[in-house]
Amino acid sequence: MQGIKGDLKRRYIDMGLAHLRNHPMNTLYKLPPGIDYLIQKDSVYYHLQDEVKDEVLYSRQINNQDSDIDNFINEHAAKLVECVLVSPEAWMMVTQLEAYVSNKPQTDDCAFKRRAESFSIVPTAHIIDKNRFKATWKDVVIRWGNLEFLVLAGFCGKRHSNMEKAFLGHSVSSEVTSLFIGDNSNNNNKIFDVIVPVERVPYFQSTRYLRDYTKNAASKQWSYITKRFVRNNFEASHCLSIDAHQSRANKIYKDRASLGSLVIGIVARKVYTKVHPDLNRHFSKIEIF
Repeated sequence: MQGIKGDLKRRYIDMGLAHLRNHPMNTLYKLPPGIDYLIQKDSVYYHLQDEVKDEVLYSRQINNQDSDIDNFINEHAAKLVECVLVSPEAWMMVTQLEAYVSNKPQTDDCAFKRRAESFSIVPTAHIIDKNRFKATWKDVVIRWGNLEFLVLAGFCGKRHSNMEKAFLGHSVSSEVTSLFIGDNSNNNNKIFDVIVPVERVPYFQSTRYLRDYTKNAASKQWSYITKRFVRNNFEASHCLSIDAHQSRANKIYKDRASLGSLVIGIVARKVYTKVHPDLNRHFSKIEIF
């Protein structure tokens, strides 16, 4: 039987009819027409169904380096830059996202714990309810094994119309949510397909957008934003480099936000050397009001 199967495979290869399993070119995806002007010209997209390669997270070797973890996360994140999340009614293009390693506090103590049933070896996108004290909101996340990628910026639109909405920040507004999943709250638990470009998209890396920069993994460069959109100033202001944002381009004097940004950056990187300017001298002309 094996010999017959081998002969048939060779015959199909010779005729040019053989297909490679799980090859991107055999899972090409036709994107909704409303997204055409956002993606790069002649880009080809496919449905990402690769299994997570997370051996480095479970290795018992004592010589694992931080660079091995960084390479593992960067390899998976690079596939998701400018990805498109697809629902039956709408689409969401992701221009910025950041990575977290769930349930591995020794690797990432900034990540939240997740239930075991929420893990999937292939990437899946979800809209999840979050809360902190009395505040409630919704996040868009892509889960891939222990990795959870939080969507920070992008565009959302309807499949069969020109209706669309840009958004910045991890907290997704009700307007974007209703556009993507409709008004039915039962859609919150729905899983969405992750469609990615065949060719990797150029991107910048930076420190993540966190509430607490005192944690060990706070300085990790696990935030990813496409170069095309950041060069057009489509990005959220980052508290570690607030004066670099376009909205403060005409700022003459340093103010309290500048001081806070510098101090938080020192806390996050846990480094203060002679390279840093003297705080008193640097902010001698600080604008208080």
